Amino acid sequence: MGRKKGRLNTNIVNLNLIILLIIFSFLSYGQEALSQLSDYWIIENPSALVIYNNYQQRLTETDKNQIPKFSAWRIIEQDYTLSDQFTHTVKAELNQRIYFIQLSEEATLVNNASAGKIEKYKNAHVQGDTVRIVDSNELLLQSGNKEIDLTEGMLIQRLFFYNHKTYARIITLDISGWIVGDGPTHWARYVPLNLNQKREKQLVIKIDQIIKSYNTRLDNLFTYLNKRYNESRTSPQWRSEQTSTYIRFTLVPREYENQFSASQTYLIRELNDLLYGSTYQLSASNGQILITMPSR
Repeated sequence: MGRKKGRLNTNIVNLNLIILLIIFSFLSYGQEALSQLSDYWIIENPSALVIYNNYQQRLTETDKNQIPKFSAWRIIEQDYTLSDQFTHTVKAELNQRIYFIQLSEEATLVNNASAGKIEKYKNAHVQGDTVRIVDSNELLLQSGNKEIDLTEGMLIQRLFFYNHKTYARIITLDISGWIVGDGPTHWARYVPLNLNQKREKQLVIKIDQIIKSYNTRLDNLFTYLNKRYNESRTSPQWRSEQTSTYIRFTLVPREYENQFSASQTYLIRELNDLLYGSTYQLSASNGQILITMPSR
């Protein structure tokens, strides 16, 4: 009995070590998180701020002047230090591009007073899809003090949803603002058929690559742990099931489904990053991820 109890305790320690190593290994590979909820800042005059591009190079005045007023910035990190280990910034995303907005020593935006009104919305619902206006003279887009009539055929990118209101961008004019009126009644989801099919094939390939990458890491980790502790545990793997309407990934063996929630979180975030702006829908529970395919 004593030997069995000692063996059980050893197995528990080994399992805990496995879980910790899994978490750390996925942390090192994790991409920026894009959850269903995110913080947004609407900045009246962003060109007044000190902004760096994704290569951490400072934008020129010409570059900054191309950023429209009242643009919606998705906040990724509110205190991010650049590679010089000195400059503190807000890391943000605008139109699927990463930027860094410089902070002062007082942790406020540099030139904040010249940037006009900055509205902050916490835990807004991320959208990012495109709709087409189907009825003229029924909806308005309010950008600051300006109101723009939305006419039939206009393409609108929905950015985020907050307190029953949609913040959106007129794609052709690159003007952002709040939708005034009953949007769902007067717009329809816009997905060009040819582009959608091409995009769908690319996404399925990339989804498969991400899953294979995670499975390889799990295999390598368990090979190492089994060798170190003279065990023969089966490596958990994500197995796929695909139909014309969905892709389902299930973690097997099923005994692991409640033991790797942390590592699953990082996988979901990576998949969400990939699917951002597409018509795919992702849902998940312990040990299972479901990606609903776009309807035609």
